[in-house]
Amino acid sequence: ETFDEPTEDGLAAGTRVEIHGLQKAPALNGTHGVVLRFDAASSRFVVRKEVAAANEAPTVTVRSSNLRPARRPYASPAAYDQYDG
Repeated sequence: ETFDEPTEDGLAAGTRVEIHGLQKAPALNGTHGVVLRFDAASSRFVVRKEVAAANEAPTVTVRSSNLRPARRPYASPAAYDQYDG
């Protein structure tokens, strides 16, 4: 199932999320990704990880209770100073 409108959890396709509270895959806690779709068969959201090693799957399926909307990454103006030419 694909959706454009937010679910009751505030999660719509394209929402940046933080993964938290996982017990079987604690290494994913605190990582970020983007919601791709809701998988009705598993009752989980398919999330594309922002960072995945070459040997890792680029997506994970996560229950809504383990996702929270996250802010877009912010780069301070000082981060751009290195590009001044």
